[in-house]
Amino acid sequence: MLIISDLSLKILKKNQIPKDIFDNIYTALSEVDKTKKLSLFDITEIIENSSITYYRIRKGKYRAIFYISNDDIIIDLICKREDIYKLWKP
Repeated sequence: MLIISDLSLKILKKNQIPKDIFDNIYTALSEVDKTKKLSLFDITEIIENSSITYYRIRKGKYRAIFYISNDDIIIDLICKREDIYKLWKP
């Protein structure tokens, strides 16, 4: 199941993410959720610590950071490339 963080929903509601970009990311991560194959899309592991491994997927100028927990994909943040690492706190 895909779970979207409150911060990502807030950014989406403020129309800071184009609907088509959000749809593309959501569709890609839905497919990853079904197949459990991270290699299907441009997904990169960005941080691995003892408890959580974070991944990044890109679509145009936008990035989504997510992690997998108990077979659920949790989307931590979606925003523009230049802002994502300023706003994101692992």
